[in-house]
Amino acid sequence: MKKLLLLLLLLFIGIISVWMLSAEFYRIKPTKQISGEYHDTLVKLALQSLPTLDVPVSSILIYNGKIIGSGYNTVIRNSKIGEHAEMNALSSAIQSLGFEKFKNLNRDSLILITTFEPCLMCTGAIIEYNIKHVLIEKEKTFKHHLKEEWNKLNYQFLRTKIGAGNLQDSLFKLHPHFGIQEN
Repeated sequence: MKKLLLLLLLLFIGIISVWMLSAEFYRIKPTKQISGEYHDTLVKLALQSLPTLDVPVSSILIYNGKIIGSGYNTVIRNSKIGEHAEMNALSSAIQSLGFEKFKNLNRDSLILITTFEPCLMCTGAIIEYNIKHVLIEKEKTFKHHLKEEWNKLNYQFLRTKIGAGNLQDSLFKLHPHFGIQEN
């Protein structure tokens, strides 16, 4: 039964892949130009990653035309796997504004500009913090996206649930805002 389900899933992925290729569905929206100031800032930030051999990617978070957060890859420099440019830009904005003020910003006036299309982790953070406007200087390849989709699918098949969730529920109940937070 598992093999049949996997075969059907692979067939479905194949059909979707052909459709995406023919429709160029995976392409990012038409190119926009960014101002010289933002461009220069992105270049200066990305160059800071080179001495430590981090990948030269940079990001800035803009609110009402003003840079409120900036970052570049510091994974190797700081030995922290989450320190991608986008995560560092978000963290920078939250540190400078405070978490509550950041949460209350008008999302229609918030723009993330990044030099390279975000990975799944950074995309998750962008979605989690409801950043609607993302400008990407260089997108990833279609092949990369197919591999990413395969890995996500593989994760869904291989993950294993443990327990009934009681442990996490008890931990949520310890939090002072448990009644108002979403799971």
